[in-house]
Amino acid sequence: MRKLEEVAKVDLIEVELVGEHKVQLSIDDTLNEKYYAKAAWVSAHMTQFFYSRKDKTYIPAHQILVATIRDLETNEVYLIHLEIYLPQKVVNILKQEGKPVQFRTKIEITIELIEKVRRRFNVSSIAFDSWYVNRRTLLPGVVSELKASARVTEGGRSVPVAEFPEGEFSVTYLNVPIKLIVVVYPVSW
Repeated sequence: MRKLEEVAKVDLIEVELVGEHKVQLSIDDTLNEKYYAKAAWVSAHMTQFFYSRKDKTYIPAHQILVATIRDLETNEVYLIHLEIYLPQKVVNILKQEGKPVQFRTKIEITIELIEKVRRRFNVSSIAFDSWYVNRRTLLPGVVSELKASARVTEGGRSVPVAEFPEGEFSVTYLNVPIKLIVVVYPVSW
């Protein structure tokens, strides 16, 4: 992970991968350390720290945006982008404190990446999870999740997604018309 900043500067999008085949763009994020515990403060080096219950110590973790394309003819998946980002709330805190911000937010990266990938590849769909849903990312061809607590507008009233039964609905989310498909999964612990 020491050379992550250098690796993230490599432009893998320009590599010839799939020709004119249709592709699906998938965008997700991860941490270089996956410790499932509460987040602590942000260091001077703009990394987040997570408390490891196992190691009983704080561990720094970079947040990383990862983008892949799936060739829909061959079903091969290719890593095309890797970049460290900062959560928007961290960017806001740093700006309020007058500190320079070296990394972009994941929404900024995602919007730029979608435009770049659409220019280079024959993109038929884009998939990401609820953390990327934003008025600017609700574009044609996007398939995403909404949290059960997300409120959509149907028939002039604001309703949480959790109140919808299974099925397909035409609603508005963040003032953008969307098709909402509700699937209820049984919870098993």
